[in-house]
Amino acid sequence: MELSLLIQDNLNLDTTTVTMEIFSRADLLIYQNKLNEAYATLDSIIIDYQGHSLVDEALFRQYDIKIKQDKKEDASELLDQIINFFSFDILADDAKFAQAQLQENHFKNIDKASELYQDIISNHQDSFFLSESRKRYRILREE
Repeated sequence: MELSLLIQDNLNLDTTTVTMEIFSRADLLIYQNKLNEAYATLDSIIIDYQGHSLVDEALFRQYDIKIKQDKKEDASELLDQIINFFSFDILADDAKFAQAQLQENHFKNIDKASELYQDIISNHQDSFFLSESRKRYRILREE
């Protein structure tokens, strides 16, 4: 289902399949656990196809790679890029929730995590993460 939505969202806006092919190559490399190659492949989308609808998806996949490599600081920076430059896109709430989780659980930055949960509650009423964000926000505010 996720793959189908990804294809529908990104092929309708582009007349060629080049970026989707690069993205799928990166996904295959991730599956093969060739994380550095996958990261570089995703970088080519971000650099060569700026403004393409797949850029936020590429950044989110890079975040996944950095999490697998246990490089939380780098992962956090990638999420910040999505939050700052793609706040209008479908992955904005995913990035905010993932960043809130990192801030809460890894960096122990309760204020930043609370702020991100609050943002999801206020600005992403249709988010899959809405109820969990409410729950986490209430817990953090009570501490």
